[in-house]
Amino acid sequence: MPLLFIDDKSEIEDIINIEINKPEILDDFSIKEVYRASLNKAKALGYDEIVVSLIDGLVSIKPIIEEIKDFLDDNEMIINLLIEDRSSLGISEDIIEEINNSIIDNDDLYYLKEASEYSGKDYLATSSFLGNKKETLAFNSNYDYASIDDVIHNKDNTFQEYLFHLIDKKGIDEVVVYKKANLDRKHFSKIRSNKDYQPSKKTAIALAIALELNLDETKDLLLRAGIALSPSNIFDLIIEYCLNNNIYDIYEINSILYKYNQPILGL
Repeated sequence: MPLLFIDDKSEIEDIINIEINKPEILDDFSIKEVYRASLNKAKALGYDEIVVSLIDGLVSIKPIIEEIKDFLDDNEMIINLLIEDRSSLGISEDIIEEINNSIIDNDDLYYLKEASEYSGKDYLATSSFLGNKKETLAFNSNYDYASIDDVIHNKDNTFQEYLFHLIDKKGIDEVVVYKKANLDRKHFSKIRSNKDYQPSKKTAIALAIALELNLDETKDLLLRAGIALSPSNIFDLIIEYCLNNNIYDIYEINSILYKYNQPILGL
């Protein structure tokens, strides 16, 4: 089950707010201990979704996120973490500086080149269904197809088909995949049962992160859902930065997205 970040308690008035007892000493161990106790209490009471607030005086919420992550590895629950001060997210200053530079420089030739790969008339989509289909279909206005049936017959994997091909290829347990993607079991079951499932951009990227795909592999998976990363979108630039720097912890990625007022990945 996922961890979600919120900044307005009024949006979730109907959800149980779990009380956190502030420890006498605000070290990582004590902070994790009180949050674990509260999460276990919520589990014992049978709650499937809760709101967790931050205790006063925190320098960083990193130990809280780590504890919630460990809890969710073994439990099914939706946890909404109320964060009113985004400066408390505990993101490395180096990461913030590099992302800021990426956003400022997003019109560099590198990004223009990346964008141009998807704008030409002769865009190529290479088939790779289960590794045994090697035809390449060229979408060129000058190409004379025998019939529309030929085009349809040569269509590539759907997003869902290719996703589960990758999961099988990497030998990852499906429970691990949806937890690493910050998705719940119900959502993942919906994906599995529909080969024509059309994901949102957030869901598609979350699954690419869970599978630890590199940037090119992620773009390939996204294209199968008709999705592309934009060189002029802050959300997309942050995702590219994380992929290029091998950041695959979705909680860390969501912390960065949240700091920049971008939608977070998952549910």
